[in-house]
Amino acid sequence: MLNQNVDSLYSCSKIRGHCDLLTFHCLDQTRIKADIDRILALFTPENMSIESKDRGAKKVTGMDLGANELVAKLLVQSGLKSQLIESLGQNIFFKNVMLLETIGPTPQLHLHRDRYHSFGKQVGPTVPVYKLVILLEASCNNNSLTRVIPYLKNQDFNNRWIDYIIGKCLTIFAVTAPNEKYSAFLFNGRYPHYRPKLDIGMRRVAIVSIFAPDNNLDYPEQSELNILVKGNS
Repeated sequence: MLNQNVDSLYSCSKIRGHCDLLTFHCLDQTRIKADIDRILALFTPENMSIESKDRGAKKVTGMDLGANELVAKLLVQSGLKSQLIESLGQNIFFKNVMLLETIGPTPQLHLHRDRYHSFGKQVGPTVPVYKLVILLEASCNNNSLTRVIPYLKNQDFNNRWIDYIIGKCLTIFAVTAPNEKYSAFLFNGRYPHYRPKLDIGMRRVAIVSIFAPDNNLDYPEQSELNILVKGNS
């Protein structure tokens, strides 16, 4: 277990020694419930749209909904932001936040990386990208939002199809995101990852924060979300 900030509502643990593959377990659900409930209140039919490229997942749309402000407050006051900085050893800059809901049945979201090379070309962002997933409701392993293959982060096959085939062969070794209510999961976008299929009657609800350990045009310090995070610090 990593060092924990005294004021943090989360304990943080590395997965198999990786500093960019972390689980966070909520230590006091009662203290975080009010903030989570305000975010869950945004999950209404009029605020959501179906993402056809995301296997039927619904996402809260429109920055005027106050999602950024609510999530910024949660990241700072829960201690998650300070633990991310401590774990990664550098400052972080947020790009955006997704409020995600999936109701089964939905198919599996294919195995992929957010950043890789293929046939000599850089695919995805040019800087390291990280995702922090905060589960808003309890789930089970079959209902997990994300599964990650930890062994392939530094393997560069320079061929998306070979990368995919090898990744599929290793899915039996995938790490499943924690399923406790309000738990969180951090992973580097270079890890192959996928979202399991969802059976009928099952539901996933989560916050997905995307950030980078660098201040650049894609992840500007002066973006709305970063200003809000700084303002809550």
